[in-house]
Amino acid sequence: RAAGANPAVSLPLAEDPPLPVTEALSRLGAIVERETGRVERASEARVRAEDDARNSAATAARLEAELRFAAGRHVYAQHFQSWAEDLLDCLSHKAESVDSALCERQ
Repeated sequence: RAAGANPAVSLPLAEDPPLPVTEALSRLGAIVERETGRVERASEARVRAEDDARNSAATAARLEAELRFAAGRHVYAQHFQSWAEDLLDCLSHKAESVDSALCERQ
């Protein structure tokens, strides 16, 4: 066996005695079958990765839309809070005016 050779490949080297044709074909068939399985598994993994990527992109788009909606609601709540604070401020000034007017009447 040559240095650095893949131990999973068991083809004869030049210094090995020749194999009968049927045994060599059998070994080659086993190698082809094993490599075909590896290619199929890699292809399935690629398809799963592509599906995961599409699902992730769809989830990200949905979350971005939800975030934009939530941001809009937050801005609305801030405007409403500001309006309510202004109204309360106005009413407190009016209450002072009403109280002073009532005191003057008495």
